[in-house]
Amino acid sequence: MSLKSNFIYFIFLLTVLTSCQSNAISFCIESQEIQSENSKGLHRIYIENDSTIETYMIEWQEKIAPPLKLNLLYIPKGYFIKSGWQNVLIDISDFKLKSNSKYTFRRSQGDASGYEIKIITDNKSAILSSNKEKCTK
Repeated sequence: MSLKSNFIYFIFLLTVLTSCQSNAISFCIESQEIQSENSKGLHRIYIENDSTIETYMIEWQEKIAPPLKLNLLYIPKGYFIKSGWQNVLIDISDFKLKSNSKYTFRRSQGDASGYEIKIITDNKSAILSSNKEKCTK
């Protein structure tokens, strides 16, 4: 291979390896926060109740980068929430997961494949457990 071919191959390989980051997320039970597992902010999270037709989409609407953590008890301004298959806009203060339920949280954004975690709520609708539990500072 010539030097030019090696250089082109190197640039191609570098582009492929750095162009997409994982959509991995985790959940911190203590702080009740969804957390990004990389430097990409949480732009969009889909939430599905595994037992009912209840669905939500939480999406960042600001022009600045979204935060790396999203507290489900106190969703910050900058996010909007849509409910159901018709994507009805709901007030952030009205958002609450059902008690004693199982949910799937899904993150898909950019060119990386989607990633999901499973959570279970307690009798007060707080998240009790997750299959991907991790707390970062």
